Amino acid sequence: MLSLLILIILLSVIIFLAGELFEKASSDFGDHLGISQSVKGATIEAVASSTPEILFVGFSLIAYGSFELGLGSIAGASLFHLLVVPAVVLFVTRSSSISVSKEVVTRDLRWFVFSKLLLLLIIFFSPIWNWRVGFLFLATYIIYWMVVWSKEKSRVVSDPSWSLSRVVFLGVTSLLVLIFSTYMLVDYILTFATLTNISPMVLSFTFIALIMSLPELYMAVFHARKHGFDDLMSTTFGSNTFDVCVGLGLPVLIATLTLSPFVLVPDHIELVFFTLLASFLVLSLFKKYVYYRWMAILSLVMYVAIMLYGILV
Repeated sequence: MLSLLILIILLSVIIFLAGELFEKASSDFGDHLGISQSVKGATIEAVASSTPEILFVGFSLIAYGSFELGLGSIAGASLFHLLVVPAVVLFVTRSSSISVSKEVVTRDLRWFVFSKLLLLLIIFFSPIWNWRVGFLFLATYIIYWMVVWSKEKSRVVSDPSWSLSRVVFLGVTSLLVLIFSTYMLVDYILTFATLTNISPMVLSFTFIALIMSLPELYMAVFHARKHGFDDLMSTTFGSNTFDVCVGLGLPVLIATLTLSPFVLVPDHIELVFFTLLASFLVLSLFKKYVYYRWMAILSLVMYVAIMLYGILV
């Protein structure tokens, strides 16, 4: 049991390292294309940072038939990014408050809340998931992407750090490592859930989402110091919108077209509902585009309370 847990943690570290390399290569690729920092953060960097999640859900559903495992990990990671990342960044940077641009709130955060609302509505009103559900999620993200591009105002473009050939090589190599490591991680997690008799939904929402998100928290602090809080939150909200719409939509579309529609009967569905409540909380906190210390404390308390509920109930 202990050796299995160590393997899960080790694979999570490998996925983090490969994911960071893939994200760096993707960001440099965007610089080679001349894409501005604001658009790149909400699209290319968001997609790259969410690649481990989409692979996790894809293998969970298509290879092992466990949609609850992928759903729990995405809901848990979204909760962590919403409530923990901004709060920790605020405290680590020793700021009394942090300003957020109106564009990030009205564009990225609202679309993220909408994606969570869409997920919950589909869970309640569409127990049978077919290709139409996957298509609806993907179409939502395409519309979001078009909105990001159409409302671009900033044309601040960064110079690439690597040559294009190096970007392609490192990007492809890190992606292959991500694919193999994520496949093995799903297998070990499901084995661990069976041996411990823990619900895959609860396990992925609490423990797995936390393990996979902690390395991202470290990078978020570094990212905020280098590029600013605004760019960090744009990437955070954009990547979580990608997680819901593409991370769930694409595997569902592939699985239902190649296999068959499936009936979604997840246990502890209230955990997804808590994520939606957290989304509305964050939206209300950012209403005046300023994030204060008391907001950070409230967010952390809410995260701990939801985690305790998931573990104890």
